[in-house]
Amino acid sequence: MKEKQAKDSALSHTGTGAHSDDSSPVRWIVPHLNPDQLAREIGEWLHGGTLNGYHPAHLLQFASVDHNSGPQVRTIVLRGAEPFCHWVRFHTDIRSPKVEEIRHQPRVALLGYDPKLRLQIRMDAVAAIHHKDALARQAWERIPPHSRACYSSKKVPGEALKQDVVHQAPPPIHDVDDPAYNHFAVIHCAIELIDVLELDSNGHRRGTLIRADGTWCWQPVAP
Repeated sequence: MKEKQAKDSALSHTGTGAHSDDSSPVRWIVPHLNPDQLAREIGEWLHGGTLNGYHPAHLLQFASVDHNSGPQVRTIVLRGAEPFCHWVRFHTDIRSPKVEEIRHQPRVALLGYDPKLRLQIRMDAVAAIHHKDALARQAWERIPPHSRACYSSKKVPGEALKQDVVHQAPPPIHDVDDPAYNHFAVIHCAIELIDVLELDSNGHRRGTLIRADGTWCWQPVAP
């Protein structure tokens, strides 16, 4: 019952401060909009993804650059979002290739899409790795035991396995001092630019929020 309620809640999400009716989509991009208000609405949309597994912002695409200067993109689970959209966070295995990619080039991009709102949110950010520090420890103690278990594998993410090997889910970890903590990391992404695209059969709308000195500035652009 709770799972169905969570799903229904996510499907009925229409954004904050936006307006809609039965015949038109929610409008986030309007004339003379307030950049800080739009950033707050996007921040609340992202925050919803940290609370509800059925929310469209729960899973985002994260792009980085590998050692060959090639693009690498994967889906991440959103674990934290600042109310004014200044940063987002997710968890990863410190042994994952993406960690080394961030060390080499911390400039990254994230992408989310809400099919109900017909809204695409693309973010340029600078990523920082938190491993065995206060932020990582706090996150580790908050995640459920079955999530901690994901970091207990002796295999490095992406490591080749034998053809006949069947991956078995490890048992939940209740002890916060379990050695699996050594593999746990938090990726903090400081957002510098947000590209907002709103799809509409009557005319798409698009613009960018650019953060300068802690303040968001709005620039409409062609869709």
